[in-house]
Amino acid sequence: MTKICVIGEGLVFVHGLVDVLSDHGYDTVYAGGADALGKAALQHSRADIFLLEFSPTNAVTIKDLSAAIAARGSVVLFVTAGGGLCDEARRLLGVTVDGVIEWSATIDALVEAVSVVAQGGRFSREGVVSEPPRTVGISGLSPRELQILRQVSLGLTHGQVARALDISKHTVDTYVKRIRSKLAVGNKAELTRAAVLASAITAASGP
Repeated sequence: MTKICVIGEGLVFVHGLVDVLSDHGYDTVYAGGADALGKAALQHSRADIFLLEFSPTNAVTIKDLSAAIAARGSVVLFVTAGGGLCDEARRLLGVTVDGVIEWSATIDALVEAVSVVAQGGRFSREGVVSEPPRTVGISGLSPRELQILRQVSLGLTHGQVARALDISKHTVDTYVKRIRSKLAVGNKAELTRAAVLASAITAASGP
């Protein structure tokens, strides 16, 4: 089951999101503000998706949180308080921010957005964003992606990798999909070769 962490200023709004997501089969592991408690929850959460409410008053905090989430490799979906803020939030889009949706969106649109990013896609207020595959090579992988590739090179299953890195299997699945897309590899054999190469590069670079 996909695990979600919901962080926002309006607790009624936040817990409303929790109810909606629960009704559609998502498990919320934390729901609350972006205060000290929220940041602590972020550090220890094993969520697959972080759903962040974006507003002018918490823009700096949310940007800081998205940077912390990037280190964990989880995806982020911004929920903004209006159409104008969507453009501002869009400027913050990066490798860790995979969706933007307006506060006034319908429940169906919100659920679709969460579903899209849960499957490794991207979502904007116009709907699903289709991106062509990118081939970036081993050097273009993030440290976390290289770490997962090294685990794959040892012959570990996704479940074993998840336990070794203390993340969910869903997160590992999402990472592997991104790695396949970045390296343009289509099967397990090609992925394994990339994993062995990544392991060799890491060994050659030293500890």
